[in-house]
Amino acid sequence: SLLNLSTSSQCSAEDQETFNNTLLGTQNIVAIQTEAIEISNEYESESTLTVVRLAEYAKRRAEYDANYLDGHTQNIQDAIYEAVNSIEVPTVQFGDLFQQIEFSAVDMLACIS
Repeated sequence: SLLNLSTSSQCSAEDQETFNNTLLGTQNIVAIQTEAIEISNEYESESTLTVVRLAEYAKRRAEYDANYLDGHTQNIQDAIYEAVNSIEVPTVQFGDLFQQIEFSAVDMLACIS
């Protein structure tokens, strides 16, 4: 390793061993790198799981909202339909209407002539 080469030419064997046993030592650097990679992998897994959970929640929430709104608007639609159907509309007798118009027209012509 590059660290061993740079320290071995300047350090005694005892200093090299002390160096290797510290946090800056070659073996500990590999251990720290390994631990950093493990932490990174755990973070990636947890992040992916969180995103999947949020996507599933968003889908379920959208379905719930759609069903909720549909249920409430259906109740409103039913109430309006029932109110409209409960209104009694008078029937119009067209024959009587035309007969009244005819009598009115005859009366008006009689007054004019």
